[in-house]
Amino acid sequence: MDLLQLVELLELRRTEQKTSYVTPLKLVALGRAMGLDRDTKVVDFGCAKAEALILWAKYFHVSGLGIERSERFCDIAVERIAWAGLSERIEIACADASAYARSRVPPQSYDVACCIGASMIWGGFRPTLRALQQVVKPGGQIVVGEPYYTEKPVPPELIEFEGDYYTELELLHIMHEEGLALKQIFRASSDDRDWYTANWSQHGQEMYCKYMRPYEGWAVYLMGPNRE
Repeated sequence: MDLLQLVELLELRRTEQKTSYVTPLKLVALGRAMGLDRDTKVVDFGCAKAEALILWAKYFHVSGLGIERSERFCDIAVERIAWAGLSERIEIACADASAYARSRVPPQSYDVACCIGASMIWGGFRPTLRALQQVVKPGGQIVVGEPYYTEKPVPPELIEFEGDYYTELELLHIMHEEGLALKQIFRASSDDRDWYTANWSQHGQEMYCKYMRPYEGWAVYLMGPNRE
């Protein structure tokens, strides 16, 4: 990556309204860690505005499918894909991702399966891992972006606002129990989270400053088959 590309990614962070804590620069770093190339097929469940697919198609020439239930996000994604000249490489399906996966995504058909910040599609981290393992080829890679609590117990106000998350150690144990090995972590920094939450409501910002910042983290986990 040259200096101008780096500046472009940093500018994207400042100018785009993102749909998760992960930044464009970290998405590209994740793509490099996965060894993406033009032969890689990616499916992204809950793809939002297709940030990941667009960046990976642009920098690594992947092809892929994004599934998103929000019609507004689908419209934005299709427009952005067309503007980037990537319509022949990226398809967007506007549908419930869980139902679409059961009926329209063949088993073991993708090299990479992603669910970044959308594990509620399947009701949590463990069922998300199981669903993604169904659609990747043998030896395929899985990417999940997930919040976690840095310690327990946490204040009840935080659970009421955010939900009852796992700690990162608990997430790691679940990966191993599901036959997966953790390959790399791309963690959202405090700076990333501060920037993302700046446009929240006053109540949301207060909850973030009082509870989420000290007790909660967020990361993208890259996983592959456990060979042990």
